[in-house]
Amino acid sequence: METNNRVYSVRDISLMAKNAIERVPGFDRIAVRGEAANVRVSNNGHLYFSLKEGYDVIPCVIWANVLAVLTARGVEPRDGSSVVCTGKMTTYSGSGTYQLQCSNVIPEGEGAAALAFEALKRRLEAEGLFGQKRRFTEYPKKIAVITAPNSDALRDIKTNVLRRYPIVELCFFPATVQGETAPKSLTDAFEAAQGSGADIIIFGRGGGSREDLSCFDDERVARAIFASRIPTISAVGHETDFTIADFVADVRASTPTGAAELAVPEIAEIWGIIQGYEKGAARSMKLRLTQCEARLSELSKRVQLNSPSGKIAAWSSRLESVEARLKTGIRRKLDRSEHELNIKVNTINGVNPLAVLSRGYSVTTKGGKAIKSSSELNVGDTLDIKLDKGEVSAKVTEIIK
Repeated sequence: METNNRVYSVRDISLMAKNAIERVPGFDRIAVRGEAANVRVSNNGHLYFSLKEGYDVIPCVIWANVLAVLTARGVEPRDGSSVVCTGKMTTYSGSGTYQLQCSNVIPEGEGAAALAFEALKRRLEAEGLFGQKRRFTEYPKKIAVITAPNSDALRDIKTNVLRRYPIVELCFFPATVQGETAPKSLTDAFEAAQGSGADIIIFGRGGGSREDLSCFDDERVARAIFASRIPTISAVGHETDFTIADFVADVRASTPTGAAELAVPEIAEIWGIIQGYEKGAARSMKLRLTQCEARLSELSKRVQLNSPSGKIAAWSSRLESVEARLKTGIRRKLDRSEHELNIKVNTINGVNPLAVLSRGYSVTTKGGKAIKSSSELNVGDTLDIKLDKGEVSAKVTEIIK
């Protein structure tokens, strides 16, 4: 037997087998139908089993964390059950085998629908239908609702929207939300809603089985949602139910009530915000008014100081002050001068020969000349005698030496 003259190690072969299996296109996300066999849970919580079809067998594993989720949903493979397992193909070098690492297990009855769902989901996602996530107005004026008439979903949406935000307008576009005619009815409703002038479209229904919700997995409905010029909120089923419509919508709500809460704000909160703005505005206006009043007062003072009347008043005040100081200075000067004058008068009076007349003395003159000695006189001379009060004339009759 001829070879290529190369000797491979066991590790080499294991890696080659791993690459050959795990790099096959599509093996990273594959769905496999078969009969579960040899189901067992290991000590570390992982579940191991085989998928059989005749004599062909594929080993499978569900890791403990994934198993916990499936068990919570009531899904777990049993020996002999027909299931569809989705996951990726891997190799296990310890035993030199390949296995399917499962991320989900679906009973055979639901398998075909699940496979169709996954195939449509992958195709629409590749086309970009899941990437349109538009923001919608925070305070809508009008909301369009697409659901079944007289349904719990319609009642929940109306009740919660109007309770939270009673000023919004609601317009209703009835549609069948279950059965063969539902996809066409839903697409017609979406087309009609485009001319409503609504800011948001809420569409959906209450919970139900996977079959009940199947119309929201229809490609026609998905494309109608994507084509909507108005942002959409999906409200299909309950929290654990996902449909193709949920992925295409701009926003997904778990329930119709949740959609109402996402679509509109709480008006009480808005009033609180408005009141906060009012208080803030009042405080700002009061502060601004105080600042303006202070500025006005300052400018008024400047005007008064710089106006002619203000300047006149200032000058008048200064003139009055100068006048008062001048009067005080003059008065002091007069008082001082009067005092000095009195001193001088007294001094003069002290040396005035006429001043002695008041004490009984007199002044005798002859021809206007004061007589100091009797030798200056002759008998018969006429003399003028000045007294303190009045004057007299006398003749010399005798001279006494």
